[in-house]
Amino acid sequence: MKLKKFFAGVLAAAMMLTVGATAAFAEGPAAITHNQALTATSEIPLYKTYEVKNGTAPAETFSFQVKYLQVIRQDKAATVPYNNETVINLTGKETAFGSMTKGSESKSFTVTPTELGLGNPTGTGKYLYEISENAGQTVATTYAAPVYMAVTVAHKVDAETNQIKTGEYEYYVTMFSSKEAALNATGDSATGKVNNTEAFTNTYGDGNLYTLTLDKTVQGSFGDLGETFTFVIEFTGDANKYANVVVETNQGTIKDADDNAVTSLALNTPYTITLGHKNKIVFNNLPRDISYKIYEKNTTADSKNGQYTVSVADTTMQNFTIDGKTVLGVTDSVNDANVTVSFVNTHEGTPDMGVVLDNAPYIAMLAIVAIGGVALMLNKRRRDEE
Repeated sequence: MKLKKFFAGVLAAAMMLTVGATAAFAEGPAAITHNQALTATSEIPLYKTYEVKNGTAPAETFSFQVKYLQVIRQDKAATVPYNNETVINLTGKETAFGSMTKGSESKSFTVTPTELGLGNPTGTGKYLYEISENAGQTVATTYAAPVYMAVTVAHKVDAETNQIKTGEYEYYVTMFSSKEAALNATGDSATGKVNNTEAFTNTYGDGNLYTLTLDKTVQGSFGDLGETFTFVIEFTGDANKYANVVVETNQGTIKDADDNAVTSLALNTPYTITLGHKNKIVFNNLPRDISYKIYEKNTTADSKNGQYTVSVADTTMQNFTIDGKTVLGVTDSVNDANVTVSFVNTHEGTPDMGVVLDNAPYIAMLAIVAIGGVALMLNKRRRDEE
C-alpha cells in the first residue's frame, strides 16, 4: 500500500511538472475557457488581430465599446447591473498598430467583472454583454463584427462540504459570435463560441486595392527616343481615410518638392516625375475613390510640348492652370479597377530632300546634250588646228 501511494505521488508530481512546463513555454495570448473560475478583478483579455493582405496599411488605433444587453437568468436575490442596452463608459479599451506591410499582428485589451458592473453581486445570475469595435474611416480596411460575452456569477463553495461561502462569488465567461448563440447556449455543446484570442480580426487590402500605371511613348518620324519628359502627379483624398500611395515599379524618377527621391507619396502633395520613351511607373495601395491629377510640364493649350504633339491614349485631356500657365493633363478617380494613363508625344516633320528626284530624267538629258556639245566644240577646234 505504501508503495502504491509512493508511485501515485510521483505520478501526480510529474503531471504537475508537465502542466507547469507547458504553461511556461506556451506562446501567444491566454485563452479563457468557460469553466475557468475568475474573481471580480480578474482581467479578461480580448485580442485584436490586424491582418494586411496587400499594400501598406496606415497606423491606426482601434477602440471598443462595451454594452450591457440583458439578463439571461438570475436568482431572486440578485439585482441587474444595468438597465438593458446600457453602454458602459470604459476608458483605455483600445489597441494601437503602426503602419504595416503584409502580415499580421495581435494586441489585446482587458475587461474585468467589476468593470462590467458585477463587482458586488447579491445573488447568482448570467448576464449578456456586447463588445463591439468602433469602426474607423480607413478605406480598404474591413472592421470586425461584435462579440457577445456571457458572464455567469456563481456562489463560491467550500471544496469539502460544498457549502456556500456567503458573500463570495466566482465568475465564468463565454464568448459567442452572435446574440442568438449566447441566448441559446446549453453547456459544452453550445454552438457559435468564440475564443478570446480570436475575438476581433480586421483586414486591410483584401481585394480592394488597385494600381495606377503612368507610361510614356515617343513616336513620329523625328521623335527623340533619348529625350525625357517631366510630369507632375498628385493623389488627393482625406488623409484620415487613405494610406500613402506606394511606388511598386519605377523606370523613371520621382522626387518631392525638395528634390528628394521618394518611394511613398503623401496625399494632397505634388511630386515631379521624369520619364523617357517606353518608361513607366506603377503606383500601388490605391483604394476606391482616391483621386489623381497628372499633367505634363511645358505643354500648351494647343496640345504642344515644343515640337511634340501631346495626347493621352483613350482619354480626353484637360487644361490646368499652373503658376499662370496652361498645361495639359488628366484627372479622375479610382473606381474598382486598375488604371493606366499613357502619355504619347509625337514629333512629325518634313526632311530636307535637296534634289527633287522627279526631274532626274530631264536633268540627265540636259547633261547628255551638254556633254555632246562640249565634244563637238573640242572636235572642231582640233580640226581647225590641223
